[in-house]
Amino acid sequence: MELLQEQNEVDMKNNIGRPKGEKKYHVMLSMNKKEHDMLVAFAELEKRPKANAAVMLIRDSLQALFSGHNKTTLKNC
Repeated sequence: MELLQEQNEVDMKNNIGRPKGEKKYHVMLSMNKKEHDMLVAFAELEKRPKANAAVMLIRDSLQALFSGHNKTTLKNC
């Protein structure tokens, strides 16, 4: 977990994989070894830094979760 955090910090400082003008958002994830390995594999497939891959996975998961609730808010779900 510490290695992931350190890599995320390095990626954020170096602006790796971030389009010009995009804001920085720090993401902290609690994950076990298996989840970390899956994230690393996903990041390598997508050719993105782990931090960006994590954000993509979270975004895609939330979109899938709430895709059937287009007219409701998170509070109502």
